[in-house]
Amino acid sequence: MLNHPHIASQLAQQRQREMVAQASQWRLRRQSLRGLAIPRGERLLTSRFGRPIAGLAAVLAMAVITACGGSSGVSGSGGDSSQTAVASSSSSASAAQSSTAAGSGGSARSLVGSAQAPAGCGPNHELDNCYSYDQMETLADVVIPMVEQYFNQEYAHPRPPDHYYYVANGVTGQEGCTDDSGASAEYNSQSYEYCSADNSVYLGQDRLWGFYQDYGAVSVAAGIAHEDTHNYQFYVGIPKAEFTGDAAHDQVAGINLEDQADCGAGAWAAYAHQQGWLEPTDFPHLGPFLASISDADGPGQQHGDDAQRTGWFNAGYDKGLPICNTVFSNGDKLINA
Repeated sequence: MLNHPHIASQLAQQRQREMVAQASQWRLRRQSLRGLAIPRGERLLTSRFGRPIAGLAAVLAMAVITACGGSSGVSGSGGDSSQTAVASSSSSASAAQSSTAAGSGGSARSLVGSAQAPAGCGPNHELDNCYSYDQMETLADVVIPMVEQYFNQEYAHPRPPDHYYYVANGVTGQEGCTDDSGASAEYNSQSYEYCSADNSVYLGQDRLWGFYQDYGAVSVAAGIAHEDTHNYQFYVGIPKAEFTGDAAHDQVAGINLEDQADCGAGAWAAYAHQQGWLEPTDFPHLGPFLASISDADGPGQQHGDDAQRTGWFNAGYDKGLPICNTVFSNGDKLINA
């Protein structure tokens, strides 16, 4: 079960206290989208999440990117990964801040990632079997700092997402990105995605609950780590360097982008394990979780298949973010190593 850092090592506890000291900084960068003129931009989402799939032929500086698929033309083995973290399904059992994004049925509330949010249940502060459907916002608020803590230490000049928007059931609204028709993309309670135009991650209540119920809190955290990796891909300019406007090429590039985000999620999982946040019971959930959001090979494929997603996740788990630089053959790096 994923544990809150409260019960981790002395080092992890110290880092958690440092996050509390940085709470005011969290609040400063969780501002409202209401009334802002947001440029249209790239959007990374999952077709499994029921969102529009954008055309990859138009992905240039301010075009739409959907990079959530696998491809038979992409190697997702993660090199010489020992696959110690996750086995593919073929070998295993399958406190809100006041800022908002305007929408119908209410508002998408901006999370602050408060380290003081109610953290877990029982003597070990376990996050599994603790939160109800109505408490998904609290769960996200607890997990976000656990993810950002890793990326903040890996990058000399970290730039986390500006916003993590919690989208309650019945709430819909416009993101800064566009869908495949050129219209404004919409967020809803099934969202679990990063939009580069507003540098925001959208976390829908129903999608959070589905992950949490089926695969535990570790899947919620790994999913956020995946989206944070997308944020850093844009931060270092990988999409602009990779996408050419050629549909066939860009489909492969989009799949590579997703594989690299899985690799980043795996690197976070290794860090979480080192901090004492993960327990042996968490790992069997990760393979089925990745399988549930993978795509089969074929036309229109957006995510990697089961083997690709678990392969790159394990590569990141075994060797950290530097191994994620090997996803793209032309040398585009996620992190300097």
